[in-house]
Amino acid sequence: MGNVEEYKPVIAMLGLQLCYAGVILTSEATLVNGTSPRVFILYRQAFATIFIFPFILFTRGRSKLSNLDLRSFSLIFMASLVGITLYQNLYFEGIYLASSSMGSAMGNIIPAFTFLISFLAGYEKVNFRNTRGLAKILGTVICVVGAVSMTLIRGPKILNSEFSLPIAKSLLGDIKDQNLWLLGCLLVFVSTLCWSFSLIIQGVVTSALSTTVQAWVISKRGPLFSAMFNPLCTVIVTILASMFLQEEMFTGGLIGGLFVIMGLYMVLWGKAKDVDVMIIQEQIDNNKNSEVKIQIEDSSDTEKCNNDLKKPLLS
Repeated sequence: MGNVEEYKPVIAMLGLQLCYAGVILTSEATLVNGTSPRVFILYRQAFATIFIFPFILFTRGRSKLSNLDLRSFSLIFMASLVGITLYQNLYFEGIYLASSSMGSAMGNIIPAFTFLISFLAGYEKVNFRNTRGLAKILGTVICVVGAVSMTLIRGPKILNSEFSLPIAKSLLGDIKDQNLWLLGCLLVFVSTLCWSFSLIIQGVVTSALSTTVQAWVISKRGPLFSAMFNPLCTVIVTILASMFLQEEMFTGGLIGGLFVIMGLYMVLWGKAKDVDVMIIQEQIDNNKNSEVKIQIEDSSDTEKCNNDLKKPLLS
């Protein structure tokens, strides 16, 4: 029974990455069949609103939070504008012009870009004399180099659309214009920047099912265990897209994708120590707070005893 419990986080993350891959593939199939990216995003957000609205009604009376001030409202507006409107429009337009495997691979550079923006904004501290600090810098550079390689270098074809399944033609129809590949890659690249910037604004990512599963996995194995499964989505999307969506895999994209994944793991390795330090610091702060509370309670009890002793003597 213990072995089953041990593998539950692994099974959960595998299922989550399969869901991500399914969303990316079905999104591209929908867009290529003629649906406008703007209309697709409208439907996507409308269904999300309908799904969330009942939960808002049930929890509305329980909330005791104060009204939002101007600063909080401005941050929410910026996070929504950059992280939803700009990100989704650029991303879906990009996978329509380029490919779903490109969009999935580019998503692996988000942790590196988030670290870079945090460092430039002063939220992230880096010790250049430390191996882990250098790993974060080098991993970010490798991620960017890999993303640029995927965009600019194509090379020989590895996976041909000639070997795709017959259902691919019924799903897609005409193959996309290959001249728009570069523009699509650039749009996906900029969309990752938008998403990274929105993460800095909002601090915590929140999205229905993925948040629930990832929160449970993080509580069991930690945040780095969850992040390690991100490249798996790229592998699944690449294989299924070549089978069902007639996508062609080139040497440049493969090499660039490997660089992105390698850079991702370097950044995660560099961040691992920071997470441990944050957990230890949080435990120390909690212990200090509990000690202060005990001291206050002890002092109040002592003062009460002294008052009880003094009153009969004074009377």
